[in-house]
Amino acid sequence: KKLILKAGELLRQGWSVDKPTPIGANLSPVGQVYKAYTWLAHREKYRSALRKGLLPLRTVTGEMWMGNRFPEEFVYNGLPNHGKKAAPDLCLLGALRASFDANFPKLGVKEGIGWFGTGGRLPEKGRRRQRRLMGVPERLRRRYLKRRRRRRHLN
Repeated sequence: KKLILKAGELLRQGWSVDKPTPIGANLSPVGQVYKAYTWLAHREKYRSALRKGLLPLRTVTGEMWMGNRFPEEFVYNGLPNHGKKAAPDLCLLGALRASFDANFPKLGVKEGIGWFGTGGRLPEKGRRRQRRLMGVPERLRRRYLKRRRRRRHLN
């Protein structure tokens, strides 16, 4: 209901050159996290180019190059039941998702946990080793985790 009322208010106001939409105000939750990650992870490399104006997408390489993908595939990396489509800094990405959920806890499927379902909390520290293993082939990862469980039983 609130969304419809807000949309009606915006339509009545109209758009004008004198009062443009603030930068980033119309981005989705995924768009906001993607934009923040892009800036924080690559600000040193692209800072001088960004000061001159817009940066053409063809100059962006590595993890941020989308190709035939969508930002959702990037932003949801590291979450349960999601494939690994790129090699982002999972620690930074997890912190940005938690930050978004802390600021907007009413968004998402269940009220109070946010859009990404973190509840505004950082990922568990116990999963740090598993996050480090994200780039390792599945066969080797399973072998490592099996040995680790065995060592815990012996102690």
